[in-house]
Amino acid sequence: MKKVLCIAVSFLIISIMTSCLPGGISGVAPDINGHVIDATSLAPIENAHIKYSRGKYTKETTSDEDGRFSFGSMIQWHYITYLGSPGLYPFPDRINYDCIAIPALVSVNARGYIPKTVSIYVGGGEIQDGKLKKPKTDYKFDDDIIVKLSKK
Repeated sequence: MKKVLCIAVSFLIISIMTSCLPGGISGVAPDINGHVIDATSLAPIENAHIKYSRGKYTKETTSDEDGRFSFGSMIQWHYITYLGSPGLYPFPDRINYDCIAIPALVSVNARGYIPKTVSIYVGGGEIQDGKLKKPKTDYKFDDDIIVKLSKK
């Protein structure tokens, strides 16, 4: 009886594992690099708290001694699972994504300075007259972002 139960459980586990199609990765945001400097003296600001957010995705870091900060690209994994007859998979439905522009926000906060938030264009926009209309932002993702903070 133990042997039959073990074989049945093994078969169930293998069936479930083979029903998963390989996962995929999609980028949520590209690399973001920049500097935090004093607005008056243009000196770098060390240990500033920087928060990147776009939709529900967020990352946080601090600036180094040269005022530099960097956010590596953010990714998400996708998995597709199908439960049904072994070897038979349904034809996947097509998924059409609207071209939605959600600008990324970089918020900077440092001791003794007024906090500041800048917006970054990372892709998307509205299609108008056959052309992509991009939202107004402070920077593009491939710019070197320079955030100037004013003292309190």
